[in-house]
Amino acid sequence: MKRLIPFAALLCLPLALVGCAPETDAVDTVDPVAPAGSDPTAVESGSSAALDSATTATLASYEGPVTFSVPDMNCPISCGPEVQRTLAALEGVSDVQTDVETRTVKFNAAKGFDVESAKKALAAKNFPVDNVMI
Repeated sequence: MKRLIPFAALLCLPLALVGCAPETDAVDTVDPVAPAGSDPTAVESGSSAALDSATTATLASYEGPVTFSVPDMNCPISCGPEVQRTLAALEGVSDVQTDVETRTVKFNAAKGFDVESAKKALAAKNFPVDNVMI
């Protein structure tokens, strides 16, 4: 039995070394475009937002559900929990839920939520945000 333990450890070593490698068949995303005649800085529930300064200001006064697209979140064992912990530690964030299959994280944002700080915190953990939806 004692001889089997090192052998089992050697078999598991490649799994530990592989980690969370990004998949190569990732889908390219397209930035959202505002419909003709609409205010491109207006953000409505259920819409995608390109993050310019006016949109960021709008999000600071927004309170409700937010979804981030996080294309590099591709495993439920370490990636998903790390994204969840990172966002949950931020002020104004509650009820963080990750979905590795769709590579999204949903959470509730309080008024005053700083979307740029959230994006920077995730990017610092190697999880850049691709899109923000509210």
